[in-house]
Amino acid sequence: QYLMPILLNTLTRQDEDEDEDEWKPNKASGVCILLAASCCEDSIIEHVMPFVNTHIQNQDWKFREASILAFANILEGPSQAVVLPYAVQAMPVLIQCMQDPMTPVRDTVAYAIGRICEYLPEAIVDQQYTGVLVERILAGLSAEPSVAAHYCVAVQSLVETAYDNVEMAEGQVEPATFSLSSIFGMMMKQLLDVTERADASSANLRSSAYEAVMEMIKNSPTDCYPVVQSTMDIIMGRIQQLLHMSPSIIAANRAQYVDLQSLLCAALQALLQRITPEDAVKVSSLVFNTLLALLQTSSTGGVQEDVLMAFGSLIEQVGASFLEHMETFKPFLLLGLRSLSEHQVCFAAVGLVGDLSRSVGLKALAPISDEVISILLATLSDEGAHHTIKPQILSVFGDMALAMGAHFTKYLEPVLAVLRGATKLGIETLSDREQLYELREAILEGYTGIVQGLKGDDETQVNPEVRLLQGQPLAEMLAYIEVVAADPYHTESIVAVACGLVGDLCKAFGKDLLPHVDKAVYHSLLAEGRQSKTSKTKALATWASKVIRRMKVV
Repeated sequence: QYLMPILLNTLTRQDEDEDEDEWKPNKASGVCILLAASCCEDSIIEHVMPFVNTHIQNQDWKFREASILAFANILEGPSQAVVLPYAVQAMPVLIQCMQDPMTPVRDTVAYAIGRICEYLPEAIVDQQYTGVLVERILAGLSAEPSVAAHYCVAVQSLVETAYDNVEMAEGQVEPATFSLSSIFGMMMKQLLDVTERADASSANLRSSAYEAVMEMIKNSPTDCYPVVQSTMDIIMGRIQQLLHMSPSIIAANRAQYVDLQSLLCAALQALLQRITPEDAVKVSSLVFNTLLALLQTSSTGGVQEDVLMAFGSLIEQVGASFLEHMETFKPFLLLGLRSLSEHQVCFAAVGLVGDLSRSVGLKALAPISDEVISILLATLSDEGAHHTIKPQILSVFGDMALAMGAHFTKYLEPVLAVLRGATKLGIETLSDREQLYELREAILEGYTGIVQGLKGDDETQVNPEVRLLQGQPLAEMLAYIEVVAADPYHTESIVAVACGLVGDLCKAFGKDLLPHVDKAVYHSLLAEGRQSKTSKTKALATWASKVIRRMKVV
């Protein structure tokens, strides 16, 4: 009531040629309105909408722009039922403003359209103005960089909404088609053209366009798959161009060159996740050699991380076919694991060990496991290692154990020792509770993989190697589950992993374990899991509860 008139009036104090990076009162006012909407929710409407309705068609461009910005910044916060009618009512005027003669107005309306697409897609899809809006958005990709960047965001949300709104039959993996199929190829071409605009480095335009490309790849129905395949060829061609770029050009445009490397790797990763495994195998050698060349020529940790993540997507798609590259890949993987000074690279390399464990298995790990385990154990004892790496290593031990089965027994003693040490870490030794949650989940995942790997996947017979866990290791696992379960602040994912571990231990050790798990703390944990709204947590808790009930009957 008192603050909003001041903020709204301050919005109108903008300049036509304002520097987008300069922080001024009108920009600060816009952020205040955004935060106020988040705090006040529905009650913000009555204090902002009169200003919007009065000035959205004002002759003074400053008031037009201010009213559009005010409207855009209250879209998130109020309930959808309250704000949606206003969005639907405003759309025809906003579409008209997309052709406003003043650049600041076109810029802000592009921002507003993007936020409507993101938060209120119902105001966009299946409306009488939808066709005109999509046409204007695509035309806006040729506008000034700041305007075009906002329309890239709008394209992302449009494609995601169109994909999510398709009704699929039970068991159908992906939609056969969707409402944007007829213009999907044209949209992709325009976005790829935007990424190569001479001014694409301004206003974050290039990265916005590539993010929209990746969203289109992710949300592409079956009938748009040929566009995905052709985009793969384009992205691979652009990476090859980068690799052959002259050193003088690179030196003169170093920052843009590095950004482009990361963007192309991210786009390639999205493509690898979308194409069929059969197509991935066909291009695997070309992709492998290209990524390896990028890794060898890059001196930036961020790019190296992106390359390793793209390798992870390749491994997931081609599975055992990656074995032909393991000998060549091994030294680069080990180098990444040792890169503690570039913690994001080390983190990505540890993730690759998990990818190899899950997607390729024992044949990939057997030749490298001694060195990998040695490096990982050394990293855990290194006080200089980044705090994000250590929990991931504990979890990856579980992935390796599950993949290696009985072959993991040679590493069992040192791995159980580091897990035991990690269980003793509490909130008093970590910087915040989020780190504690992350650590607990990782420890439980490590234990789960070890139990499952040593137990084997034969439902009728348990491998004898699991007996190595009897005694102190088993007691430590149960004690840790009880500590985690007794903490009222545990997370949903911790409950899921803990319930799964309870079930795995019961399957591994049978009715001998019943006296240990037939306690209130386990009953409470499993009951919480069964009542979860998350399907994974509910399924694991229900399964573990059934295992315990069957043990009682037997």
